[in-house]
Amino acid sequence: MKAKLNPRFLCQILAISLFCTSQHTIQTTNANEDTSSCSSNTNDSTDTCTADLTTNNEVPSHKFHGCRLFLARSTLNNSTSTRLGLFTGKVLKRGQPIASPDIIIQLIDYLPSLSDFVSKYSYEPGQFGAQFEGKCVASILPGVASIAQFTSVQQSNAVPIGRDVDEANVPRTKYPGAGALTHYHNLTFHARKDLEAGSEIFIGLEEKEEWYQHRWQMIHAREKELAAEVGSNEEGLTTGRTVDWLMDNGVCLANLMPEMSTIKGAGRGAFATRFIPKGAIVSASPLVPIDRSAAMTKRIKLSGKVRAAKPQLLVNYCMGRDNSTVIFYPTAPVVNLINHGQDKANVRLQWSSLTARDVPNMSSLSLEEISLLNFTNIVMDYVAIKDIHPNDEVVLDYGQQWKDAWQQHVTQWSPPKNANTYSPSYVMDEVAALIRTEKEQLNHPYSSSVMTACFYRYSTHERNEGIARSKPELSEETTVVKWKADRRAFNYRNLRPCSIMQRFEVDGQITYTAMMKNWNGMRKEELIPKGEMHVVNTIPRNAIKFVDKLYSTDMHLSNGFRHEIQIPENM
Repeated sequence: MKAKLNPRFLCQILAISLFCTSQHTIQTTNANEDTSSCSSNTNDSTDTCTADLTTNNEVPSHKFHGCRLFLARSTLNNSTSTRLGLFTGKVLKRGQPIASPDIIIQLIDYLPSLSDFVSKYSYEPGQFGAQFEGKCVASILPGVASIAQFTSVQQSNAVPIGRDVDEANVPRTKYPGAGALTHYHNLTFHARKDLEAGSEIFIGLEEKEEWYQHRWQMIHAREKELAAEVGSNEEGLTTGRTVDWLMDNGVCLANLMPEMSTIKGAGRGAFATRFIPKGAIVSASPLVPIDRSAAMTKRIKLSGKVRAAKPQLLVNYCMGRDNSTVIFYPTAPVVNLINHGQDKANVRLQWSSLTARDVPNMSSLSLEEISLLNFTNIVMDYVAIKDIHPNDEVVLDYGQQWKDAWQQHVTQWSPPKNANTYSPSYVMDEVAALIRTEKEQLNHPYSSSVMTACFYRYSTHERNEGIARSKPELSEETTVVKWKADRRAFNYRNLRPCSIMQRFEVDGQITYTAMMKNWNGMRKEELIPKGEMHVVNTIPRNAIKFVDKLYSTDMHLSNGFRHEIQIPENM
């Protein structure tokens, strides 16, 4: 990425080095104070809050008493770093949700120039059953997973649970928005242990997992940095803040929740969990800069045909300007579900006070210059431009360039070929109580876009019952194993393609026999050796799923809309 740096920008870079040891404090004043009380019931917890809004000519600030989640300076800071982290605002019992459910965005066949972003922010796609989307897949998790500091699984206090996949009521047969939004959603981070109010959130990563090696290098480097400052930086060794400190120095990130949008064809949207007065900060999101040219897919050859390069789906969730070479990925919970509202917009964008404290003149910098700032707190505020009531949808004006691009897309759009016969895998799982065998599928085939997959751990097969080996006429050795559940059996990492050979019914219980297959990206210990035909019997129906074949879901549609949200020029 190339950018011309003006002299004022160079001076500001120097200023950052002088300010990086300071804590980020939102400036407030008692003048023109407007205080209101509010309450809201959301999911498994009840938030009661009081909103204190202080008017400032430059940076509006607010306080939400009873806020469940805060963005603030991490406790894992030494004298030269200003990392941001997430903190609980309330006592949480083990198993309670830390934040609202969020989406998962899949990167497909990404370019080498995006590898640094992938190594820092992506998660192994097998955790979420996304390994079948393409030849090379990386899962991006906005929200807790993108902001919270990471550590070992043993020391972590947050764990992701659940995920759903569906079209969000935007089928390819009807809406131009088909292919423009992710189908993966409802991933929720829960407390792994009891947490006191003010606890910092830590995500656990498996140190032996190759996917996270870069982040483990960062963890070890951080440990050395902090160890070198023992005695001189007690704050950097703590794991929590007081709620009062978070109220004064952080931003509440618990004001939004996901629901189906009130905008026809928009899919999911972001809704207010409580009353938010005009001028208050609805949410604030750290931004991760991405080179626009890197946010493309590779050209992939598949079945003799070449799939053309196109912008990643992630682009639709990013911010930028048409004349800029850089776009920004917002990482805060639920903000990526804020839809375009045009005349009904009730929030606007502004550079956050968390950023403005270090760089007072952000508006004078180009996006390229902002992306080169050597610190982690590039933060965007979403500010209420009118009173927002509980359960109101929060919407933003995406900008004229986005509107022009969308209007052109709508004008040219038509349903893709064979849209009426397309059946996504999640629909097949809902309607198919019995699974057809390979022989039955010869006369009654399933949709060409799906295949069957089984939850099965090859690495444990020798400990299971019923092993038999034979040498059939084929040159392959056949291994027959009895399916057996264990605590990791239904992990999506253990979902692999399988061919259904037979179906049995004994005493009203239906089980299946299937031949297991390998898949690209599987762990070494889970790969079936070449030359072995691995057959598993007594498989229950709930251990068999339909999965979408490579490049068949809506995100791969050739006419899917792609355009980033506009950052206003006058910011």
